[in-house]
Amino acid sequence: MERFELFSPTSVQEALALYQEHREAGCMYISGGTDLVPSMRKGALHPAVLIDLQPVGMDSIRLTADGTEIGAACTMKKLCSNKLIRSLWHALYLAAGSVGCTQTRGLATVGGNLCSGLPSMDTAPALLVYDAVLEIASASGFRRVGVEDFFVGPRKTCLRPGEILTKLLLPDREEHRKAHFIKFGRRNTLTLSIVNEAVGAVIRKNCLHQAHVAVGACAPTPVRIHGLEEYLEGRIAEEIEEQTVRELVAREIRPIDDFRASAEYRAALAGALVCKSLRVITGRSDPEDIVIGGRE
Repeated sequence: MERFELFSPTSVQEALALYQEHREAGCMYISGGTDLVPSMRKGALHPAVLIDLQPVGMDSIRLTADGTEIGAACTMKKLCSNKLIRSLWHALYLAAGSVGCTQTRGLATVGGNLCSGLPSMDTAPALLVYDAVLEIASASGFRRVGVEDFFVGPRKTCLRPGEILTKLLLPDREEHRKAHFIKFGRRNTLTLSIVNEAVGAVIRKNCLHQAHVAVGACAPTPVRIHGLEEYLEGRIAEEIEEQTVRELVAREIRPIDDFRASAEYRAALAGALVCKSLRVITGRSDPEDIVIGGRE
């Protein structure tokens, strides 16, 4: 790893000013560092200056009049040990608990996970089914963007140079909304997702409304499955045809062949996992394991 200079600002404004001061030298922000540091060790990234966002204090979780506000520097460990997240945003709680190992979850942050832009990031499907809104700071002020518009390509987000993702906003939750998340990897722990997905819906009298379905690791970015959402609207659980669900999922994803799995395998798996989550939220199946190990 090459030598670098480290700064530890105590406010967002100070961090933004440091970036402007050092951007010509090659500057990057760091939070948990679980993605950035390994890339630096491999020689893939060579920042001359790192700006540590941990001292800024963007790690709170609080209930507001509009919903739940989560600081971008909140760790996976904090997310999956928080009673508010577990009760109101259960799919996010499950997703955070599936990331890496105990040590990784103690460092990795939800903001860093999103900013990595990896198609297989585990928090994205859950945040997509909850219609999360992201707040982004820059030298000119703040802006907000829906999580679906945040991802623009593999390892690419809508963040502009120097901008900081500061918080996530989860809109006020409908009382009857249920959601579930499943991750499938090559092992039960310490694994990257071959496929991950989340399903959420408001359920009244066994009837689905406002259904949201999201799949990761099967396209250049995590994606919502809008055609399936339209199909599910207003249906009772017994009317859901799983073959139709599988076909609608396959229609909107673009999986690739790689060393973890073939595109064909991913497409079949994505449909199967979405069917599983639908059975869970409609009470027709037990949750079982949320991280399912595949082939070695």
